[in-house]
Amino acid sequence: MTNTEKITTRTINKCIYCGSNGPELTDEHVIPYALNGQYILKKASCPQCQKITSAFESNILKHNWGDFRKGVGFNTRNKRKKNEIGVQIKDKNGEEKTLFLPKEKQIVYIILPEYEVPGYILDKNNTGIKVVGTTHFSRCPNMSVKEFIEKYDISEFIFSSTYSYSDLPRLLMKIAYGMAVFQYGYDCFEENYVLPYILDKDKPGLGDFVGTSKNKSIPVQPGPIVVKLGFLEKNGAFISKIKLLPEERKNEDTTPEYIVVLGLLKEEFLPKLEWN
Repeated sequence: MTNTEKITTRTINKCIYCGSNGPELTDEHVIPYALNGQYILKKASCPQCQKITSAFESNILKHNWGDFRKGVGFNTRNKRKKNEIGVQIKDKNGEEKTLFLPKEKQIVYIILPEYEVPGYILDKNNTGIKVVGTTHFSRCPNMSVKEFIEKYDISEFIFSSTYSYSDLPRLLMKIAYGMAVFQYGYDCFEENYVLPYILDKDKPGLGDFVGTSKNKSIPVQPGPIVVKLGFLEKNGAFISKIKLLPEERKNEDTTPEYIVVLGLLKEEFLPKLEWN
């Protein structure tokens, strides 16, 4: 989505996290504004719950993905943000240094963790969530990575990213849950598995309901994020699949596809099965 694309809204008039309906309800982006999200739940988060969700969302969007977002031109509310981005490199003499360039000329990178398949799907209990691999890629404006390396006499890039244990899984749960409410409404759930984890970073069993899918079903397509909703064939559990930055791998489908087990829908909301 670009800044000129249409914003779509649904009014809730209730906090989608705790159910309160006080006068201080704020709007909630299903996909974060910082990822160019165009779906908004109006009057859908109370100040207390907003404080909780904003904390882990900001950690990911600013700390882990900040430079990448800046480099590719995603939304930002910080209009005074510095135009330069620094990247750690080793030059041809083996000296480590920081290469500062304007964002429109700098190479930017992102590292995405890959997790085990959710324990719920595997019929086992995961006490935590386990990282089993990573996917990383870069974007280099106006030239190939090889040309960039030659131009700035680089022998090695020093890329790293440290994720908090629960921040990304909870963000994935928040996105998936928000999309479910956007499409089906706040009262669609018979049983909700993810709300306790969104609101409590220390709740055990996080890996039971969020992880990485082994069977990819979301095609490579433009846009920073794609969210699909569907159901598990074996028991009808309501799930969401999320692909981050699918356009970064135009010719190969190597971007992780995350899966969130949301819960069980009330019978009147059950459509036909789409995928499993």
